[in-house]
Amino acid sequence: MKLFYTYHIKEFLFYTFIIFFLVLLFVGTIRATLAFAELTQFDLSLSNILLIFFTSFGEISAFSLLFASYLSVLFVVQRMKYEREILGFFSLGYSLKDFLKTIFLFSFFAFLFLLFLTIGVVPKSKRMQKELKINLFKSMIESKIPERSPFPIGKETFLYVKKTIENSTVRLYDVFLLEESHDKRGIYRAKSGIFDQKNGKLSLEDGSAFFLDQKGRLEIIKFKYYEVSLKVEELKKEDYYIKRGEMSLKELKYYIQKESDKKKIYRYMAELYGRFFFPLTSFLLLIQAFFLGLIIHAPQRTLLFIIGSLFYFLFFGFYNFCTSLSEAGKFHPLVGFIFFFVGTSLIIGISYGYIIRKGIAYL
Repeated sequence: MKLFYTYHIKEFLFYTFIIFFLVLLFVGTIRATLAFAELTQFDLSLSNILLIFFTSFGEISAFSLLFASYLSVLFVVQRMKYEREILGFFSLGYSLKDFLKTIFLFSFFAFLFLLFLTIGVVPKSKRMQKELKINLFKSMIESKIPERSPFPIGKETFLYVKKTIENSTVRLYDVFLLEESHDKRGIYRAKSGIFDQKNGKLSLEDGSAFFLDQKGRLEIIKFKYYEVSLKVEELKKEDYYIKRGEMSLKELKYYIQKESDKKKIYRYMAELYGRFFFPLTSFLLLIQAFFLGLIIHAPQRTLLFIIGSLFYFLFFGFYNFCTSLSEAGKFHPLVGFIFFFVGTSLIIGISYGYIIRKGIAYL
């Protein structure tokens, strides 16, 4: 019996390790690339680049591990089915319950590792990347405006000056300002100006401005004095506040006790409970993967991967549906998680009944 469990666990772990590495490498690289694209305006150091890569991998580690565990069970069971190994084990006296015990044991290992990732690695990775963005933007705001080099002063606003003199305010000479939005683009040219970073104001003196809208119409104005008001919240990047997915368990508990808005409380509670319930889904998901491997007839791995992936995303589509209703304040977050586990347990029960009805000959 011990050899039976060891054999199956080794098979599951082998496939899990390979798939986990491939998914982590593929999805993590995409996630890191998107993070780099968001930070192109900053001068990133080597340590910043390495931090972005490692935190990007950390962010998707829990998803990658659960997906890899799910596919490993699916692939191993399907292989054993077509090579008649399952039928051979049944002829030796093993039953469906023995296979389920193996799946449960593997699910327990996956649960423990997922718990470590969802409580520690994932939120910490998100937090580190967010703090990096905050620090980069603060450094940019606090840094001196360089001469003869484009300087970002907003999300899509760049300043170019030939000479600067800094006192209580920043005096600019030979100023170019490029401002671009979804409906209009503008270029300002002025002999001099004053930049007030604190209040997000740029005063231009003796110059011209050229605006081009989406219809291609050009507008030209000349001015002696022109004040460009920048969005302070955009300039300071106040949207870079620490969100609930980046908080520790202690911080989430603090905001639950502090907050008075019911919807916000439910959002924090859904995040807190999700740190524990997401790993718990491994038990249901891997048992269903076992039943799915027995039911599906897909001799080609590609077809099996497509069908398995579709079910996986349907599974977590239902999970997100239940949690989103809780976050919207429709009912208590615990009710949403219980509804999800009851619903998926019913699906597993139907799958189990179907296999029992088909009997050993079906395997």
